[in-house]
Amino acid sequence: MVSVQVIESTRRTGSGRFLTGVATLLLALVIGGAAAAQSASGELRADEILSLMRQGRTAEALPLCRLFNEDFPGNPTMLYNLACLENLAGNSATAVAAYGRAVAAGFSDFSYAQDDPDLQGGIREQIRAYHTAEIAALAARSENLAVTLEHGAWTDPLILHGDAAGPGAGPVELRLRWDDLGLNLELAATEPWSSLITADPLAPWNGGGGLVVTLMVPDGTSAFESNNHFMFAFGAENAAGVGGVFLSAQDRWQRVLELDPKIRVSDAGVLQLTAVIPWPTIMPFHPLVDTTLGINAALTLSREDGYRRAALLEAPDLQRPRALTRRFVPARFRTSSVAGETFLGRVEDSISRDRPLAVELTAITEQAGTGILSIDFVDGQGNSVLPTGRIAGKVDLVSGPNVITREVDFTSLDAGAYLMKATMKFPAGRTAVWSTSILQLTPGWDDEIRESISRLAPKDRPTATYYLTSIEEAVARHRIRRNPGAIATTLNDIRLLLESDIELGTILPDKGSFLLVYPGPDGRDRRCSAYLPSGWKIAAVLNPVVVLSSAAGQASGFAHRIGQNYEHGGQRPTLKADADRGFPIYLIPHLDITDPDRNAALLTEAEVALDWARAYFDTGPASAVGIDDCGATAVQLTRSRQEALQAVLVFAGRKFEPWPQAGDDFLRRQLGPEPSAVPVTWIDFVQETGLAGQAARFLEIARELGYDVAGFEQVRGGLNLTQAADRTLLWAEALR
Repeated sequence: MVSVQVIESTRRTGSGRFLTGVATLLLALVIGGAAAAQSASGELRADEILSLMRQGRTAEALPLCRLFNEDFPGNPTMLYNLACLENLAGNSATAVAAYGRAVAAGFSDFSYAQDDPDLQGGIREQIRAYHTAEIAALAARSENLAVTLEHGAWTDPLILHGDAAGPGAGPVELRLRWDDLGLNLELAATEPWSSLITADPLAPWNGGGGLVVTLMVPDGTSAFESNNHFMFAFGAENAAGVGGVFLSAQDRWQRVLELDPKIRVSDAGVLQLTAVIPWPTIMPFHPLVDTTLGINAALTLSREDGYRRAALLEAPDLQRPRALTRRFVPARFRTSSVAGETFLGRVEDSISRDRPLAVELTAITEQAGTGILSIDFVDGQGNSVLPTGRIAGKVDLVSGPNVITREVDFTSLDAGAYLMKATMKFPAGRTAVWSTSILQLTPGWDDEIRESISRLAPKDRPTATYYLTSIEEAVARHRIRRNPGAIATTLNDIRLLLESDIELGTILPDKGSFLLVYPGPDGRDRRCSAYLPSGWKIAAVLNPVVVLSSAAGQASGFAHRIGQNYEHGGQRPTLKADADRGFPIYLIPHLDITDPDRNAALLTEAEVALDWARAYFDTGPASAVGIDDCGATAVQLTRSRQEALQAVLVFAGRKFEPWPQAGDDFLRRQLGPEPSAVPVTWIDFVQETGLAGQAARFLEIARELGYDVAGFEQVRGGLNLTQAADRTLLWAEALR
């Protein structure tokens, strides 16, 4: 069975699978008005059906699923669920028909469907026939749309087909051109696309309309799909062109100024959007060595205008940045159309293991003759690792493109990062250099690391194990030829960490940002971003400042901002003989609360983090900071961990609403009956708390009950990471 929740992940439950997001939009589009009410109704009904399916109550789920698909036709996820239910009920013919409708609507996870226990039995061969036919049709459709690009020349217009934007809507056309700098895009669309895009106040990744383009590297296993892709979006935000790229490693969109498009509407009402995707954004891939890339594009309308789009190749993955595989149209680059002299290469993978790697070098030369090719391997210090230095030899070159194949063997080298440098001296005398990063991981590379981790103090093993596990998971997820720099950096980090323990007796640095891992209340490890000011190791007394914030991704940014203040700002850490409240060190747990009883879970997480911080650093009382929705948690800590705390700081903004719509009596029960003596400093962002949240009532009741609100400050403007980090540092330093 398949869920229709708007989530981009995949999970398994029982015999069915929840492919969440198969029919949903990448940009979190929300349809307004009556459509929103219908959508909410459908979501509730879908939840009921899925709940019954999880419980195995097929007889009850089946009629509801039939009704759902009558009221919401064309939903591939629920059509797939209908096929499962019909098959479980013994209705093979009806199940096959429902499955066919699901495929026609866009369901494409054929490999899973083939093994799904809910679709076992006599329909297996018929489902396989659907798969075979659909795959052949997709391959033919993709090839029919294939485009050939000449260097420096625009292609003929590619037509984007799809949902009509309204009566009288004209064509949507896209032209492509490649040059030395990148892939140029030129979109032309008539009304109503033009006004709906240019007037949009939201960027495409925030729900606005725009052009979504995906570039893919074919992996050789499919004629129309790849799991190696780069996703870009172009649109307008407050009348200005904006462009962005989806960072898969960080799982988020990032605006990039170099991607900002030029947008204008002609006197005839034609939208003209031009943009460039620079080749470095898809490194190490380049059309001179990857002469066939995959491409797909879709022009979408904003969330307020509903779910409409025109696409080059219609596919369910068009607007889902986290989709594992994507469908593409082949874009073939004719290297023979390139003039001048150019030298580039490609290695079959950027991770080397237990065998040599194949290398293809492309040299385009205007003059035939003999060239000189040299190859070198360089370590992290810039030294050649070859016994005799670089290897050089003559190569015969013809005028135009030349492809030179070699094998390079890293297997005798220690595990780590290396730079492969290839240099070509052309017949006419010009020299060009191409280089790429290679990560060598010989079999058993992690054995020594595991042994070293086993010798660490028990409190340090979770952190080191996390680093090692991160490397192993990144290697397992590695997409062929992608830059291995992040993996190599983490490998270097864990080696430095283990060397520090041997030499200094601690894995912690003398100063700077650091990631620590500690056991959470449920037994699973929790991450904690830390910043340790210079001098913390020789301070007589430490004051761990535990910062509580549930904002996704804020922990590492908070620690970085604290570090900027200490290292580049006006704040300098000092050691005081009378520092009875201690030298501040900053610890920001990565709070990711999914428990239905959110506030109770937050308090438990905060208690565990506080207890761990004091035990890990062997200190007396610590301090706590609660940002916005964690502000109430910080105040509650003053009661549940009164002896462990010396002071609390609260930042109150519009998200300070731990118990929405709760009355005063309920709030008193959460804070009472006895107040805490721990002093609380309260910073109120009045422009936010005056509009939303419970901050005002919460503070009034806390004072009424006798809490020690030792400091109170009203701040105009918005509560953000910078404000919170800067004020936290000043507060912590003032405690000394």
